[in-house]
Amino acid sequence: MSLGHGIDEVSGVPATPREARTAVGLLVGGRLSGPVGTADTDIALAVSELVAHAQRHTPGISRFAAFRHGGVLEVTVDYRDGAPADFHCAGAALLGWMIVTSVALSVTVTRPGGTAHRVRAVLQLD
Repeated sequence: MSLGHGIDEVSGVPATPREARTAVGLLVGGRLSGPVGTADTDIALAVSELVAHAQRHTPGISRFAAFRHGGVLEVTVDYRDGAPADFHCAGAALLGWMIVTSVALSVTVTRPGGTAHRVRAVLQLD
């Protein structure tokens, strides 16, 4: 596993969406499963889609982090430098992006330096 765990956070570079989802599941106190529309399911979908998007539609992930605090989970995915990520393209990429934006409390995309992108999603834990 390429993700490190702390008491309230997980960080590193996941090899797969499943690895990220499993690590975040442990962070939030159990498996990310449950009825559709629950916070657990929303978190599992968002984490999977953010990692899958980065792996399929960008040069890759340079850093993944999830931090639990105050009833929310902040998930940050930093993309490697390269061609600009297209967050509004068609097909599967657009569907995944729509899932993330519909289940998250907020989603921001910034460019902290160079051509890399940082996507930050805030998700409800309860």
